[in-house]
Amino acid sequence: MIRVLEIGKIGEEIAEDFLVSKGYSILERRFRSTRWGEVDLIALDKGVLVFVEVKTRTSEYYGIPSEAITGYKKAALKRTANYYCKVNKSAPESLRMDVISVIMARDSKSAKSITHYENAF
Repeated sequence: MIRVLEIGKIGEEIAEDFLVSKGYSILERRFRSTRWGEVDLIALDKGVLVFVEVKTRTSEYYGIPSEAITGYKKAALKRTANYYCKVNKSAPESLRMDVISVIMARDSKSAKSITHYENAF
């Protein structure tokens, strides 16, 4: 059985592979600002800087994964994205926040479903 802490990391890997298959370039994984938190993936999509929050679950028993993103988390993601842009002066000015929900098989490292919400908030 896959441990709970591994589920998030596996979901991020699944989301990364999904984005790459759609033509995105991955710039950062688990980018962390010491003050505001972490962004799971930072990618480039046709000149747009994309900050991606990945939520992974093994079932929809407690709702779809993306419903777990609170207002506090959204604000923290936006602050971390702003911090990233300040420390990376060459970052594109056009940006968006995406969410990827991954439902994976409980005893497998594969996804049952992946839902990508572009410009989620």
